[in-house]
Amino acid sequence: MTGGEDRQERSLASASRILAASMLAASAANYVLNIVLVRWLDLASFGDASLMVTLMLGLTSLAVGLQLVTVTWTVGQSDEAKAIAARRLRRFGFALGVTSGASMAATAPWLAALLNTQSSNLFVFLGVGLGPFFVVAVDRGLLQSNLRFGDLAATYVVEAAVRLGVALALVHAGLGATGATIGLAASFVGTWAFTARRTEPVARHRSGASSPASSAGVLPVAVLLAGQVLINNGDVILSKAILSAESAGGFAAVALIGRAVFFASWAVLQAVFPAAVASDGHDRSLTRAALAIVAGVNVAALVVLAVGATFIGSILFGNAVGDARLLFPYALATSLFALANVLATIDVARGSAKLAAMIVVGAVTQTIGMMLFATDSASLINVQIAVMAALAVAVAGASRDLWAKPSTQRRPELAANTRAPVHS
Repeated sequence: MTGGEDRQERSLASASRILAASMLAASAANYVLNIVLVRWLDLASFGDASLMVTLMLGLTSLAVGLQLVTVTWTVGQSDEAKAIAARRLRRFGFALGVTSGASMAATAPWLAALLNTQSSNLFVFLGVGLGPFFVVAVDRGLLQSNLRFGDLAATYVVEAAVRLGVALALVHAGLGATGATIGLAASFVGTWAFTARRTEPVARHRSGASSPASSAGVLPVAVLLAGQVLINNGDVILSKAILSAESAGGFAAVALIGRAVFFASWAVLQAVFPAAVASDGHDRSLTRAALAIVAGVNVAALVVLAVGATFIGSILFGNAVGDARLLFPYALATSLFALANVLATIDVARGSAKLAAMIVVGAVTQTIGMMLFATDSASLINVQIAVMAALAVAVAGASRDLWAKPSTQRRPELAANTRAPVHS
């Protein structure tokens, strides 16, 4: 590794640590909530609560897509141009949140019957909180494009703290899965209030100039988003249809750990993406640094689970330690996807949808495979491992120009941002 590559990896690692620390704190709060839920609720009720979390994570993937679009439209632009793009994207985000929330509430009885939940009100309460949800994504994209990783990190902590406090209070009051769902909705509103203050100067900037934003970059982000939603959330949703209520609840508990591996890698990608956009995705050293850090996180997680799965399972699942045997294989499948996702995300940064399309093919293949061959929790995970291993190999082979060739295109006036100090 050259001196420049080494400095870039250290800079990337520094920003990633800030985001990873905040996401670790947020994840810890979410895991505390889920540990309490798995102990306070019966498995059927926990399965319902976990389904709401899964739907929320699916919506989070949509929000992440909007966040990435915000970054691609605002990196390197003037404050004036950022303000124009922000207002346009915020209006779109609010309309998307209200529309999706109203649709979820209107179809609540049908969704409850389809997904075998004990109450249709769960979908109503979750839908009510979606109005500001996508506006938060735009604000996070603005913080990310300005390299304000301290403020960006704080938004995740606030979201988790509101969710934990409200949900625990309501579940303790006897509202069960409904209380947990209201906690999710409240966290969207609380985070919206917090991020609005952090981005207010940009939002209030006024000018008669036209926006530089266009549809550029939207299609690749949308394609990648579709694949991420299917891969990260399809298994838990399918488990509700394939397995018994108790088994689906147990599978959902295992999935909580496996997802942590992916979201830890996402902290790295949040730090990488603005720099990748600035270099049009052609900075080989940036890609190699991101892969190295994500691989290191994944290996560390797998070693911990290989050694301490039973202990971790006993903490999370109480007496149901049999499910702990599934923690390592589930995390292995997630780690393989996380590596493929690094390359696909950097490919998206240069405006290409090639690798994102491969992610979608892998997602569809995994879904069909689980529908055809899965009969229990172990077989659900085995299908995921097989498909994600093939996907990781295919994406690595198709992306050699991202990590195996010298950089050929840079935008010097923006490249310096990759080493800019982190603002909190």
